Amino acid sequence: MGWSEPTMRTAVRSLMLMLLLAAPLKAAEELSPMSLPAPVLIRVPTNGGVYHGVGPGEKLEYKVVGPVKLEVVIRQRLAEGSPGKPLTVDALGDGVPFMQIKVEGNVEEGGAILDLVGGLPSTATPAILDVPAGEHTVALVPRAGSPQLIVNVRVASAAAPLPLSTTPPAVVAATAPAPTPAPKPAPPPAASPAPAAAAPVVEENVWDEPSAPASAPAVASATTDPDTFDIDEEDEPSSPMMSGAPVAATPATPSPAKAQKAEKPEKVKAENVDSLDNDGLSLLVGARLGLGAAPAANHATRYLGLEVRMPLTDNLSLAGSVGRYTLRNDAELAIQPAIGGAEAQTSAQLDWRTKVRPLEVAALYSFDLTGDINGYVGAGLSTIWSTRLDAEEKIGGLSLGTVWSVGADVPVGPGLLVPSASMNTGRRGYENTSSEGDEARERLRTTRLNLAYFYSF
Repeated sequence: MGWSEPTMRTAVRSLMLMLLLAAPLKAAEELSPMSLPAPVLIRVPTNGGVYHGVGPGEKLEYKVVGPVKLEVVIRQRLAEGSPGKPLTVDALGDGVPFMQIKVEGNVEEGGAILDLVGGLPSTATPAILDVPAGEHTVALVPRAGSPQLIVNVRVASAAAPLPLSTTPPAVVAATAPAPTPAPKPAPPPAASPAPAAAAPVVEENVWDEPSAPASAPAVASATTDPDTFDIDEEDEPSSPMMSGAPVAATPATPSPAKAQKAEKPEKVKAENVDSLDNDGLSLLVGARLGLGAAPAANHATRYLGLEVRMPLTDNLSLAGSVGRYTLRNDAELAIQPAIGGAEAQTSAQLDWRTKVRPLEVAALYSFDLTGDINGYVGAGLSTIWSTRLDAEEKIGGLSLGTVWSVGADVPVGPGLLVPSASMNTGRRGYENTSSEGDEARERLRTTRLNLAYFYSF
């Protein structure tokens, strides 16, 4: 009994995948992303090894301790008989874009992708990334509209054995060999930096020097700012981020205070983007308690409701809420005044309650108030279902109203504590007539103070 060709192909792919998982496959040289995705085994004449898949909207991140050179090979997963188009992948160093890697679209002759998805790998030219001293995060991010890509990252050369993300940068600096910019350092005059043509000789050493010449790149000292990268676009796909060669018109190294000030808004922006990338549109869900007063009641009104917020922009969000409160009035009316010494007779005939259930939708505009506290103002519309209980009668109906609010968002624990003041307006008739014989529409307006707590999802 023979096996069919599809069965044989599946068996071979499964066997190759098992061998891939069981064997180290250059574990000392090849790097795995921090997210540990499933590996992809391919068959190609050159630049083989363990690849990992990444698609549009995703990224592969690697924790690297420098100084080290990384060799990055990126291929497209192509369908049989349909070549792809050249595209670009952005390389980020510690969250800062520093290089664009070109990915070819031609099919690799004799190549194959040995997983359940299948397909053919495209040709690839390795790109070299120079990582400076210290612990860094290198990320590879496909652009929108890119097809499925497979990526292989390995160590091309290192100044010392590479302890990936397990040894602090100080240990790496202690184990790295001493810089050798020249065969034998001469007396002090000979210690001056070499001219621009000899810059590649000191490519790795410039990061260990405490001071650098004014013509050196802004990233010439790892102790000054290890997260700053030069941008140097050359024909050869090598990383500009840690190169020791001088770059024309490079500004002087900014002071630590200015660098920290310049990075602060970018950090906030990155956190917002991560939040949207991970969960789509983040939601704030909370409960609200309120206590207020209404012109149509002689007792305080108590409000209880649930509210949901959905951020639309950095300053604008949409809020929806549903709740309930009661308007209570039980005034006593005198039906006979005191005459001739007789006591007045009274009767509690005015005794009714109106249960109000508003469904509100409002737009909120937030602004910086102080520190981590943001203030906001809001306005919107409400649909009100109200029920009048008067003795044995029960009358209900729908009406429209408005809602206005002002408050503050205070970070407390895992969520937000939100004190606010609000006003609801609306009118509704309950089969009562005015002196002119028309329906008397009563006001449902309330003004109250609220306290809410929101939790982000």
